[in-house]
Amino acid sequence: MAAHGACFPAMLDLLTSERWSVRLGAMVTVEYLVDEAPNLAAELVAPLWHRFDRLSEPIQGDVVQVIGQIGNDEAVACLQKIVSADYAASVREAAAEEIADRSTS
Repeated sequence: MAAHGACFPAMLDLLTSERWSVRLGAMVTVEYLVDEAPNLAAELVAPLWHRFDRLSEPIQGDVVQVIGQIGNDEAVACLQKIVSADYAASVREAAAEEIADRSTS
């Protein structure tokens, strides 16, 4: 994806898959993109946020981690919305931790 300058169309489906192993593989891919093509990784924030409310709690937690890894201004804004919204406590705590990690980096 980094070499082609575009995310695979199915990347969002992989990041939000019900299957943990599929999500994990996609999350590792995003970690690579953050290092190698941060602008490309940043393109994932808005569509992930668009799906966020429809995801189950465990998937929301993983998406919080992905958004936190991306860490741009848009990502931090999403994390701040999660912290102050009516999501599961574990999801809000994960978002708060990602924000704290960004401020100490």
